[in-house]
Amino acid sequence: MIKVDRSDLLPKQQAENPIIIQRVANEWAKATPAPSTPSDKVWRGSWAGWCARQIGYEMHKTEPSNPLTVADYWRFGTGTYVHELLPPVVKKWGAEEGINVEEEVEVNLGLHGYGHVDLVLETKDKLTVVEVKTMGATGMDFAVKRGQGPKHNHFLQGAMYASGLKADELIIAYFGLENIGPGVAKRLGLDALHRFGAEYHYTREEFEEEADIEINRQDLIAKAFLENTSGKNEIQPRFAKTNPEIPFPAQITNPSTGRWEAHDEDGNLINTGTAWTCNYCSFQDICKESIPTHSN
Repeated sequence: MIKVDRSDLLPKQQAENPIIIQRVANEWAKATPAPSTPSDKVWRGSWAGWCARQIGYEMHKTEPSNPLTVADYWRFGTGTYVHELLPPVVKKWGAEEGINVEEEVEVNLGLHGYGHVDLVLETKDKLTVVEVKTMGATGMDFAVKRGQGPKHNHFLQGAMYASGLKADELIIAYFGLENIGPGVAKRLGLDALHRFGAEYHYTREEFEEEADIEINRQDLIAKAFLENTSGKNEIQPRFAKTNPEIPFPAQITNPSTGRWEAHDEDGNLINTGTAWTCNYCSFQDICKESIPTHSN
């Protein structure tokens, strides 16, 4: 076998001024619409499970200190394409099976919340809410390969929508943005479909209680916001009461690292950990300034 000497070409450095990917990314960002909210509502279902302080910043319409970048818009845009492809396929299946399929169904949540449901499937004796999500390799790794199932905030969002519409069933459907490798799939016993997709079904008994708890939490945050006369976000950085990773009422003490702490009634530290979500928060730098004394 004759080998070609390519030592003069490799390794090749990336171009400092990309032409193609820059323009595609810029256009993609322009095409990503901001979600709409009725004027009489102050929180959205997509904020499910968020840190309460982050929700407060959104309610105050605070200018993000860490705004979305073209990388974020690219990620959202790829998910949008999956959402656009799905309804025609599901509607065709629904017509064949006698199932009424509606997309982007509006739902009121509690006193002050609002959202759009991806899909609603209805037969004469059953109403099903479908929440569709796309995930990268890391998300699919935790959900499928490690068997952790849906992200908690995804479950809460779907649960609130299903509860708001008094649905009998909630389905969370995941589409991976890349396939699980064939070797890993074989080891896990996954067929071709489950190398890129995963689906979870919940009964009303499984989602209703957690939905009610989260809707109440969001409405309490909204109440604090509506009654606030200072114009400042004074809401504590705490997470959902049902969060399996961060015990309530633990709160963030260092937004730079995501460190959270839980204390007993006497102020003694009883638990601590790290919230990865801080590094994805659009208000991380503002939050750092509002908590000047950080723990290590």
